[in-house]
Amino acid sequence: MTLRPGLLSPLRIAPGLAGTVTLMALLSVPGPALGHGGHADRVAALDTQIETAPGEAILWVDRAAIHLDHADFAAALSDLDRAAELDAGLAEVEAFRGRVLLRLGRLPQADAALVRALALRPGDVPALLVRARVREALRQPLAAAADYSEVIALAPRAGPEPYLERARVLTAAGERHWTEALAGLEQGRQRLGSLLALELAALELELRLERVEAALQRLERATAHFARQEHWLVRRAEILVRAGRSDEAYASYAKALQRIEDLPAHLRHSAAVESLYTQAQASMQQLRAASGEGRG
Repeated sequence: MTLRPGLLSPLRIAPGLAGTVTLMALLSVPGPALGHGGHADRVAALDTQIETAPGEAILWVDRAAIHLDHADFAAALSDLDRAAELDAGLAEVEAFRGRVLLRLGRLPQADAALVRALALRPGDVPALLVRARVREALRQPLAAAADYSEVIALAPRAGPEPYLERARVLTAAGERHWTEALAGLEQGRQRLGSLLALELAALELELRLERVEAALQRLERATAHFARQEHWLVRRAEILVRAGRSDEAYASYAKALQRIEDLPAHLRHSAAVESLYTQAQASMQQLRAASGEGRG
């Protein structure tokens, strides 16, 4: 079966859902809590600690973190240089330097810093995640995917985000990597369950690979438990249109309209539902016009 040309949108990754650990948690800066005060207060607190223990390299890293939070990149790098002078073997220095350099857009230097950090502390998940972002920005999607794969190996239940990010960079690497991207999402589904984010990302790849039935099965599996089906019926119809299955698409749009019409008034007249209704009606009209059968 051949899909109609020009109808496949870029891979759409839905926002990540629940996981035992989130990607943002994995990207948290190691070290003591920095507090929630204002920038000046937080810097002053670290100044006092540094005056008391100027040889503690990690305190300079902590102050660099505050400077980065305030986008004071020069001050952050200066503090990191001092931390490196005090303890050249402290992995946090180079890991955090990689973050600062990424923010500055100095990508090769950021990558080099993160390579040093990971040599000092192999398997540092936050450093791997930052390096994956750096390597993606350097247009090295396969290297970025390898970093995400290492994160997954180290923290296989860290939530869907690493699986989704890996699929995204593999998809960007070209058609010959789409099957690998899909397999990675399936790995996530096996480990984390049938999360909507994983299923919808996999659905888009199934469509790219012209596996319409597999895409429809994923949609059914991911959305069967939803009480409100009108959105998913429209999505199903869109997939069927792409596959040239106009009669089935028309029927799915019609079911969506009926579901909307059966909603209580306060739901039926919401802006989102009215927009969906209009969209489905317009699509049905296009299908009628294309078929020439004048269905009413």
